[in-house]
Amino acid sequence: HPNIDVITNIGKVHLELFDSQAELAMAKAEIIEGLEPSGVAVLNGDDSWCQELTQQFKKSHKIVTFGFNDGNDYQAKQVEYDSAGKYSYVIEKDGKSQLVELPVTGKHHVYNSLAAFAVGDLLEVEWEDIANGINKYQNIQGRQRIYYIEGVTIIDDTYNSNPDSIKAALEQLKFTPTKGKKVAVIGDMKELGGEAELSHRQVGIVIESYGVDIVICHGELSKFIGEELEIRHSSIKTYYENEKSK
Repeated sequence: HPNIDVITNIGKVHLELFDSQAELAMAKAEIIEGLEPSGVAVLNGDDSWCQELTQQFKKSHKIVTFGFNDGNDYQAKQVEYDSAGKYSYVIEKDGKSQLVELPVTGKHHVYNSLAAFAVGDLLEVEWEDIANGINKYQNIQGRQRIYYIEGVTIIDDTYNSNPDSIKAALEQLKFTPTKGKKVAVIGDMKELGGEAELSHRQVGIVIESYGVDIVICHGELSKFIGEELEIRHSSIKTYYENEKSK
């Protein structure tokens, strides 16, 4: 039975194992049910499914929330990002504040660092020490690793993906400065069950907003991303695996 548990978000992942996202949320709720009596659940207060869990468990368990929105226990304010997409913000709680500067890109890492900050504070770590630890963070292999090879910038986000993480990768691509074209090589997002086609099409709907010039679809499911771009007469040049450009 844990003392502290964290739910960073409840996205569309592992849906092949569940009939709905609501069932997935209930499965994640089991970690709250397993807390020891004095334990604390740290939840993303901006996530609609986490909000549901907060309402469900707030009378029986201690809940701590984090996020951008007002009302969260740990709130990110004065949020800024540089030309590379690296965020900085001031975390506030009960009149106390601390500057946090992230060494990696992406808004999702603001949420991750807020969760880490909340856990550190619950364990009575000094706020400055928490911030220093966050400032030294590095992505794991296959998660937004950046390589520079003969004038080409490669963003490696090949770890198994889902709609939320692929949008985070596209956001990083958007912020990456380049003199040439921005190319997204997109493989299949697995473990999405009955929502697999819809989830890929939803990526195809939003991808144009990320400033991508070329999309290469690799896999049976990723073709739905390209199909959606064709339906919308997108200016993005689309290639399919083993096929000529469309």
